[in-house]
Amino acid sequence: TGPRFPTRDTRTGGEAAATVVSHGRGQIGAIYGPLASSYYLVHHPAMRCFIGETVRRLFPDPAVSLEAPPCVDIALRRSPDGRLCLHLLNLSGVQRAERFLSTERIAPVEAVRVDLKLAEKPESVSWMPAGGELEWSWSEETLTALIPRLEIHGVLVVGA
Repeated sequence: TGPRFPTRDTRTGGEAAATVVSHGRGQIGAIYGPLASSYYLVHHPAMRCFIGETVRRLFPDPAVSLEAPPCVDIALRRSPDGRLCLHLLNLSGVQRAERFLSTERIAPVEAVRVDLKLAEKPESVSWMPAGGELEWSWSEETLTALIPRLEIHGVLVVGA
């Protein structure tokens, strides 16, 4: 998916930074080098974009996609009663360095769009902890929901 260089000089010495190849009925992807530990140290947006592009090649039709800033993290789970629950977490104030041990304010994220693949049209869609129905639509086995505001944590709950 692109070259990596041993120094800042990008004119020579480039090697494959990642590969995605077909294998059987699927694909295998590999990213070469200490990308995870490097990203842990600096959280550079170019690294996040590179990882994201590699993952998109492996999973071109994901179960969930978002239109949101990169600080929004998601986890797709089922509740004990079987409802599909998409957790959204606002990490805009997350601690990134040992020098900064506290966060005084986490800015809310406005207008998050969620596209969720579902086999059947849901009976209800709600946003917790606020409760109540959300603005949502259904088309071609995809639920599209608009979350007006994500403070720190919220859950999109899909009723069967």
